[in-house]
Amino acid sequence: MPLIPYPNVPNAAGVPQLHRNPNQATTAGAVSTVSTNATSSSVQSKVVGSWQIVDSQGAAIITPDSVLQLEYRGESRISSAPVEQGAFASYNKIASPYDLRLVITCGGNGVMRRDDFLSTLNALANSTALCTVVTPDAIFADCNLASFDYRRQANNGATLIIADCFFQEIRQTASAGLRSTKQVSGADPIKLGSVTPTTPSSTVLTKLSAKGVM
Repeated sequence: MPLIPYPNVPNAAGVPQLHRNPNQATTAGAVSTVSTNATSSSVQSKVVGSWQIVDSQGAAIITPDSVLQLEYRGESRISSAPVEQGAFASYNKIASPYDLRLVITCGGNGVMRRDDFLSTLNALANSTALCTVVTPDAIFADCNLASFDYRRQANNGATLIIADCFFQEIRQTASAGLRSTKQVSGADPIKLGSVTPTTPSSTVLTKLSAKGVM
């Protein structure tokens, strides 16, 4: 039987990109990044078009056999203040950290074994390390695995692990140091060494008593 020629799919808007290897990632489409920083940009260049959980360097931590569900929740709070006659005026809008729910499976016949899959999830849940959830449509950077649960069902032969993973974005803030301030009291405290308290001498106590301090 002659081989069926591979179709010539044009690279045009609205045309899905096909590839011969099902495990090969396509790089034709642009992937949006939820949290934009230098780390997520480097991760994006390595894992575009795949379903993975990677570390800050783009190395795969978890590669599931399949993904059953993805839920993203982002919220922005609007600040309001009371004005005249009982009315309110909105003056600011602050984006809250996003929540992400990812339902993934592992049957032991893919990239990961079942025991490695569960041990890695448990290590991520007990760690404060940040990870990145990579999907074909978006990259969710700077998140941490807050909790997870898994189950095995009889209709899947009780061998397929279905894990519900709940991620939360971690906001990293930088601390500002104030040194050249107008008043000396406004500068950051500087540690000059340990302080050993001692009992004042009788002469010092007499002077303090004369000043009305004691």
